Amino acid sequence: MRYFQISFFKILKSKGMSKTTQNQLTKFYSGKFGQDFVLRHYYNGKSVLAKLPKPYDTTPTEKQGIVRTEFTLAVGYAKGCRINPEKLALYGPTVKVGRSVYRQAMNDYLNPPEVERIEIRDYKGHNGDTIRVVAIDDFRVKSVHLKISSPDGILIEEGECIARNTKEVWEYSVTKDVPSVAGFIITATAFDYPGNSGERSVEIKNEK
Repeated sequence: MRYFQISFFKILKSKGMSKTTQNQLTKFYSGKFGQDFVLRHYYNGKSVLAKLPKPYDTTPTEKQGIVRTEFTLAVGYAKGCRINPEKLALYGPTVKVGRSVYRQAMNDYLNPPEVERIEIRDYKGHNGDTIRVVAIDDFRVKSVHLKISSPDGILIEEGECIARNTKEVWEYSVTKDVPSVAGFIITATAFDYPGNSGERSVEIKNEK
């Protein structure tokens, strides 16, 4: 009998899989054969003896781990919004038919704001000049912070932008005079209500 089993397994190993109808050898047994094969029975009376499948590696990749963590944090934020009167008042009026505050808040957490562009044509280095920032978010941009730095990285000034008539345009009023703005770096950072941020920088190539 042992010789028959060894020979039988050698044949199976060479072919990878063997099918048979129920018989005296197979009908009383299912599961693993040693460390190489597994016997499965099907409703149609067929039995299949095949190589064991390779173990599935469930260890998440670094990217998958980051996504899972972000999703868990988003769930926590959304749950908190359902019992927070201020957040309910914030998200509630904007909820569309078929959606909920929970879903709106979760989407807001998972989609950070973006700074689309920084308009510097009116910045000449004078007190009172205006720098405009166009920032967007899937829900709403909460605030925009702006920094002006010299070519060698020294901070000239910084402050909060003011939202104008549209939801996307923000303006910063310059407070310091400088003799030249050539090479200056303007950096705008937009924030949303969950605390996400998006940033963009532009360099002033030449004075205008």
